[in-house]
Amino acid sequence: MKVLNAKKTAFTSDVSYVGDLYRNNNGSDEGKDAMSDFVGYYTVALAPETVSAADGLPTGNGYLTLTVAESAAVKVTGALADGTAVSFSTIGQIVDDSETGGGVSLNVPIYIGKSTTYALAGVVQIAYPAAADENAVPVAQPSAKLTWLKTKSATTSRDGSGFTISLAPTGGWYDKLANLQRHYIDGEFAIQAAETGDDLPAAALDKGFSFATESTPNGQSVRFVGNSLAVDARKLVKNNTLGLYDFVYVNGQPLESKSINPWNVTLKFTRATGLISGTFSAWEWNYTTINGITFPLKQKEIKGLAHKGVLLFSRDDSSESPLAGNALTAGYFLMPATTSTKASVKKKAWKASLPFNILMDVDEKTWEERDFGDGDGEGHD
Repeated sequence: MKVLNAKKTAFTSDVSYVGDLYRNNNGSDEGKDAMSDFVGYYTVALAPETVSAADGLPTGNGYLTLTVAESAAVKVTGALADGTAVSFSTIGQIVDDSETGGGVSLNVPIYIGKSTTYALAGVVQIAYPAAADENAVPVAQPSAKLTWLKTKSATTSRDGSGFTISLAPTGGWYDKLANLQRHYIDGEFAIQAAETGDDLPAAALDKGFSFATESTPNGQSVRFVGNSLAVDARKLVKNNTLGLYDFVYVNGQPLESKSINPWNVTLKFTRATGLISGTFSAWEWNYTTINGITFPLKQKEIKGLAHKGVLLFSRDDSSESPLAGNALTAGYFLMPATTSTKASVKKKAWKASLPFNILMDVDEKTWEERDFGDGDGEGHD
């Protein structure tokens, strides 16, 4: 077939299409009735599959929010894990695969792109869990992958080479009414962020770049205060022997630390949308070894690293996802190279896309078994 080019100035011939075609059921009474089961607001993480930052690929989690109307119109917003903003409108399609062993789902076509630079394409499939009960809510299916293609990327390699990554949509319906402190009353929460030199762009390290991941806010506790997320205010305490702040390692072992939130983590959580953002610091040290004891001589703070993500109020526990099963929020941050052998090279430094998540430690409840309302916010209708 012939397809009009992006500038609408000419047609490209012999273009083939491979995909699934469905009858538009949205206008039928059955389609409208089925559509009513999916109306609402959704938060979805875009979890990358089988990628490694050591290979120069983004390992952070992008995210989407979907607002589904009765008319099947869907407003999609969000961000990719390199900071690319997502915003467009589309039409969802009710698909009934019950005769072939499936169920009824809402398929939301996803496509954004810019010329030949990048594209995100695929279908977010939303369905009720296979063993759904009366409290179940619709969730995204991680098995229905999206493809993220980028031909040029400063976040993946110094020379600008690109990538193709498979993303697993993980998340689901978001309750805008429930009291979150009550909903997660049995949970304890802590930040998960990159903290290893073994999982950073190897080619960048070979070029003389370094990334300040010796100390990032892994394990920093987070709590709900009503419908807000909070962390303790920062307090730095020095070790008198070393003359450095006390959250350091000697012979590979951490010293007992009295510092509180030394990474100066900030969290801005918007209850209405589930979006989370903020900043934090990373730290790096210069070590020396004397008489068999390895200890830091200098301590450097890398300030103002920004993180973005989304809270996942529900997800499909029955389907495997690259995202940790106890992730409360999923997101990313960009870690810039902090040093270089040559200033001219540093201007082309990498920004490694790394995960910034909040994990929860709760009892062995699945997402479907949790209480989705009971007074503060009724379950999904």
